[in-house]
Amino acid sequence: MFKDLKCQLKLLYLQKDISFGFLCLALFVLSLSINVSTFLLLCSLGLKILDVIFRKKQLFFTKALRQSAIIGAIFFIYILLNSLAQAGFNATVEYYDTEYSKLILLPLSPILLKGRTENRLLIYFLTSGTFFAIVFGIFYSVINIIPLNREIFASVFDIHHTYLSLFILLIMNKCILKLFSAKLPKEKTVLLLLITLLGVYVMYSIESKTSMVIIVLLLCIHLFPQITPRNIPKVLFVILFSIIILYAFNNKLRVGYERALDFRVQIWEAAIQNINKSPFFGNTSQPEKSLLGYHHYLSGKYYFLDSDKNTHNQYLAFIMRFGIVGLSILLAFPILMFKKISKKTSKQDFRETFGYLLIFGVIFYIENVLTRHHGIVVFTLFLNYYLVLIENEKG
Repeated sequence: MFKDLKCQLKLLYLQKDISFGFLCLALFVLSLSINVSTFLLLCSLGLKILDVIFRKKQLFFTKALRQSAIIGAIFFIYILLNSLAQAGFNATVEYYDTEYSKLILLPLSPILLKGRTENRLLIYFLTSGTFFAIVFGIFYSVINIIPLNREIFASVFDIHHTYLSLFILLIMNKCILKLFSAKLPKEKTVLLLLITLLGVYVMYSIESKTSMVIIVLLLCIHLFPQITPRNIPKVLFVILFSIIILYAFNNKLRVGYERALDFRVQIWEAAIQNINKSPFFGNTSQPEKSLLGYHHYLSGKYYFLDSDKNTHNQYLAFIMRFGIVGLSILLAFPILMFKKISKKTSKQDFRETFGYLLIFGVIFYIENVLTRHHGIVVFTLFLNYYLVLIENEKG
């Protein structure tokens, strides 16, 4: 693992690809500082454009990245035209920063990635930065003699526990796959196991309910295809361990589950009422929270008016804002992924990609992930990371 990392860093240095280096650093600090991560990402984009103009570098490393950018551009142009038609020019400009600006990464992220070999650095840097944040959080809890909890990460690094869990799940997706798919040296096995257990511990401590369910699903898709008579004891141990963790977690947060689901259901009802008014093109006449607040007011749920809650469901949010047409355009991304599967795509790469889709597919059900820098960055970058991985083509 470390030898591979050293080789990739050396290759990056020899290629003098400063843009990709800034991208790696943006992922490293993503858990630590949203402002620094945003600055580094903008630097990466600017340097890439300069490379294309002055050093005649290719804009897209592979065909899949170019197709991804086209889909992203179509979606971004659609939402702007939709907003202009419904809200007018002045309102579109006013709402742009909070409602639409982050989605520009859908067409821009593909130009930042390289080939599958170089792209491995992205997961390494995300892992390193997330690990640093976790270690600091544990150190902070020990020094202050308090349990490790979500408030520590929110106050120190300004990161919501859902996004921290998202980073951990992306890392664990790869770790679990490696643990059960190949014969590994003892040192690497121990390292991957420790990373996985640390991830479980952190998500248990920050009470990330959905993430615990996703871990079990990841274990299923990565573990069961590898069952053989020789590893049945290991499989049984993992199943037993998962049952114990879920049982303990359920007892700890049973009330929390019910409360979290209850307020989401009420918000989803308001979103569905909005969708029923304009299902095909959505409603971009006002910001998302204003649309929800209006229906909370009509239904007498005044306690929601000061809560500043979004839809807490990415699917409903996109249909409410951009309609079935907008959501249909986004579905072109997973369709493109499956179209890129070929004889060159290994089963391991396919399962890892499926794990990525599973993670976001479930989290989209309970959060508006793409409205925050933490969510849109990892979604778009790793969407294209896995596109290149399963395409398995050289640029």
